[in-house]
Amino acid sequence: MPIILDKWKAGLQPYRDLARFSGDDRVIQSVIDPGLLPIAKAISIDVRHGDILVTRRIADKKTDQGAVAHVEGYGIRIRIYSEESDTIVAWECLYGVA
Repeated sequence: MPIILDKWKAGLQPYRDLARFSGDDRVIQSVIDPGLLPIAKAISIDVRHGDILVTRRIADKKTDQGAVAHVEGYGIRIRIYSEESDTIVAWECLYGVA
């Protein structure tokens, strides 16, 4: 059965001073949890109506700026880039449910 990767979830978080979250506890509470929670919630809601969840690594675009990291095995990409005076943390996920 073919599975189409047709679900795309993304979230952007602007930070004025990202360095203030340099402690491990602060990074998890203030940067990781708010970015990952909406993606995990959306996936869990979609999976309730299917049997199989398929993800894949998101390809980088030529227009991407800043640093890029991937959460291996989950199809989640994290981008950190500067925009004016803010640092943007972008969470993106591509997946399909069958």
